[in-house]
Amino acid sequence: MIAHDRLIAYVSGTLATEERARLEEQFAGDEAALCSVLDQERMDAALRAMLGGAAEREQVKQAILEVVSGTNHQDIKSSVMHEIAAPRFSFLQWLAGWRGVLAGGLTAAACAVLAFVLWPHAETAPTGFAQLGDVRSIVIVVRDGNELAARDGTALQPGDAIRVGDGASATVRFADRTRLALAARTELQLGSGDGAHQLQLLVGRLAARVAKQPADRPLTIRTSLATTRVVGTEFTLDAAPSATRIEVSEGLVKMAHSGVDSTVEVAGGEFALAVPQSELVAGLLPAKQATTTGDMGGRDPAMWPFASDSPWNRPIGSGATYADVLSPALNLAGNGGCVRPAAHFRPFFVAKPGDPQQRIVSRYQDEVFVTTPVPAEALRDGGDWVNCTLIDPTRAMAYELTGARRQGDRIETMLCTPIQLRGSGVGGNLFSGLPAVAGIIRAGELKHGIRHALCVSVLHAGLNRRGSSGGPFVWPARHMPIEEKKLTQMGNAGNVHYGTLLALPRDLDLATLGIGSSGRAFEIARALQSHGAYVTHSMPGGPATGDWKLPHVQFIADLPGETDWQKLDADVSRIVRHLKIVTSNTR
Repeated sequence: MIAHDRLIAYVSGTLATEERARLEEQFAGDEAALCSVLDQERMDAALRAMLGGAAEREQVKQAILEVVSGTNHQDIKSSVMHEIAAPRFSFLQWLAGWRGVLAGGLTAAACAVLAFVLWPHAETAPTGFAQLGDVRSIVIVVRDGNELAARDGTALQPGDAIRVGDGASATVRFADRTRLALAARTELQLGSGDGAHQLQLLVGRLAARVAKQPADRPLTIRTSLATTRVVGTEFTLDAAPSATRIEVSEGLVKMAHSGVDSTVEVAGGEFALAVPQSELVAGLLPAKQATTTGDMGGRDPAMWPFASDSPWNRPIGSGATYADVLSPALNLAGNGGCVRPAAHFRPFFVAKPGDPQQRIVSRYQDEVFVTTPVPAEALRDGGDWVNCTLIDPTRAMAYELTGARRQGDRIETMLCTPIQLRGSGVGGNLFSGLPAVAGIIRAGELKHGIRHALCVSVLHAGLNRRGSSGGPFVWPARHMPIEEKKLTQMGNAGNVHYGTLLALPRDLDLATLGIGSSGRAFEIARALQSHGAYVTHSMPGGPATGDWKLPHVQFIADLPGETDWQKLDADVSRIVRHLKIVTSNTR
């Protein structure tokens, strides 16, 4: 067996004459050795071809310097540059020479791979309007009614249509380095003339990396249901007759529905969905979270969800500071508050181990979100489309469904957002990006005490859409794509946002509220003083009729049917006029 270092030296031409002659004699009688040296020759030739320029060699040098440990940076750099300049330099020899100092003992081949992974070759932009690349299987270009078989390098012209066949794929590369990767069964129409940057995705899926566009001339992609305008970003876009969906990796795009007055800006980590005759639905892409049991302290996560260090379970500290509620549209003293049943807002259903498994599927796409036990009382077969939350028998996961109904042996839904009930309690599909299961007053808590923060909805116009984050959000709320017309309905002043923590000050004597010293309203007041309430959603306003006044804040509760709602609302209205904003929560 010939040592690897001797093979590299032979290929590099650095062996002494006698040693070279001995190796060649060995090759003559050893087929395996001859194959080894031929392999080394091929690898050396390939590396020379791929790293032939000065810029490429500099990339490899930097890759090696990134992983070298225990050696002075300048000494290594000087040595590498000296070896690079050697007239009979072999890339294999140079890489092998550094094997001893590379972190983890990487081989020469691994070093080469590392260099290519970290520093891919710069892609040459097309000289014309655009061209095709990465063509696999059958791809057709339709030009002036003629079908042309495409291949790598096929030049594209404004007005061309590209049809990607079954099992095929291709990439459209524009002169400005914008790239569109087209999946199988995709048809894309390129714009013509001055509208060359106006594309139409007739059907299928594309993944886009869009170079920075002029602000007054964005790239526009139309589908049958929506128009997407892009200044510069990365995203995927799916088009079908029943739905258009965009998922944004980074940057910002604007999507407008083609048939409904509905527009939304979608940022990195967010999505938007257009379906016929309905406003756009948008939200956060599901985060990849590790499964954890969390610290539940013996609590039932379905009734009292999230970890003990979740913001929902963190008491207000004795050192907390407060500020008055400042919002031109909110009149807590005059309009008060109310409590509404959870069943009217978003009912939740806890499955039992014996409940039948059902598939939760997309209403508009061929996608199964999850298969989980579903109780029989959850959703009516063929009934109205509703919002609800399903909790699995282990009480570890909740699935928040938007626009769902039972269809025989499956449940169809517009959206399905998984929520870890033993997690942080941050992340959901309400406008605030917080879970719908958080902060609900559960059955029995108004008798035995509430030991978590509540959720609260405020008048939509009472929110300030111009927060420090650039939108109506403060922690623990998360930025969510919101329809432009809903944003314009919010205010532009005040200190109330999604995620704002409202509370009764610690020094307030609850006995002065006029709600008694026990009962349901008193337990709500105690919870607002010990944990507060996060603004998770908002409600539209409207003119008052007769002597009825629209409450400006609303809590959600799972209460029995015999509740005296009128009395409870009157007591809650006495409470909310004393609410403050928690500006810091220190113990």
